[in-house]
Amino acid sequence: DLRTRERCWAAVSLGLQKDREAVKDLVELLDAKYEYTDDGVNVLAGILAGLGLIGDPSVVPDLAQAFVEGDLYGRDIRNQDRVRAFVGFALLKIGEPSYEALNAIMKVHKSRSFGRIVKRSATISAGPLAAKASDAKKKEMVATPRKYLRKSGGDPSGENFAIISLSQIGTPDAFNALIDIAKSGKYGQRPFAGLGLATQYWYQERAREAKRGEGMDEELKNKIVKTLRECSDKYKDSDTKAAFMLCRGLVKDKSAIDELVRVVSKKSSAPVLRGFCCISLGLIGDAREDVKDSLKLALQERKSTDLRRDAATGLGLLRDAEVGKLLLK
Repeated sequence: DLRTRERCWAAVSLGLQKDREAVKDLVELLDAKYEYTDDGVNVLAGILAGLGLIGDPSVVPDLAQAFVEGDLYGRDIRNQDRVRAFVGFALLKIGEPSYEALNAIMKVHKSRSFGRIVKRSATISAGPLAAKASDAKKKEMVATPRKYLRKSGGDPSGENFAIISLSQIGTPDAFNALIDIAKSGKYGQRPFAGLGLATQYWYQERAREAKRGEGMDEELKNKIVKTLRECSDKYKDSDTKAAFMLCRGLVKDKSAIDELVRVVSKKSSAPVLRGFCCISLGLIGDAREDVKDSLKLALQERKSTDLRRDAATGLGLLRDAEVGKLLLK
């Protein structure tokens, strides 16, 4: 008798508690006679989210079968794309890179019979699950988001999710695909590909510094940095250039500092570009005087709150004592 929202969050809360004893109850509730109204669908979505958050791999085979066949513990969800998409979410959160889960994702991608949000769910799940799989399976899974990039049926969001998945898979094949997309993919895909390369570079370097991984191969690192430099020089529109300048900050490319300082200091530059360049300077972390002066100038900008916020963030990332006094003031 409670409101839909409360019932949904009750299921999610069971998931956050990771109470495996609740799995049986939640599975039984999936078969309850909910109507396919917004309320009913949302309760089913909450239950699936709860199952995913609990993380019990015993339900993976049934969920994988439901994702492809549309039979969710006896409930027909073939025409219920929102429910089916949350099945994919549950597989992702459980995180078990089993044969059933990975093959279900590939089957959803290969078939034309699935709705757009179901395919997006499969695309989002492909990266993190494949990243945990064997090398042979990773190689096979790289083909899944790559194919979706070519044959998405005009779904820019799904294509960008595919680029993110390639980054998360993180194999040399995946990185080479991202380099190709950054250079010559659809125009809207290029900054996403650049950010995919830069974020993986950043994560792997942080893991190496913390002695939790070997870091990225030096030859590949140089290839990524070279690509990001070329792209940041090539693209002139503010949004695309801003993304690639941020990428250069993530890879700590010190050769970008002079250009970043010039852009941040130039009041006629687009605020979005100036703001991303502020953050990039902070990520590189060189607290020399001209860097600090350009960020201080942007912090005083009164026409754009977003730019001032980004300038404050960039200054904070420098971790400089003088900057601390300025921010307090």
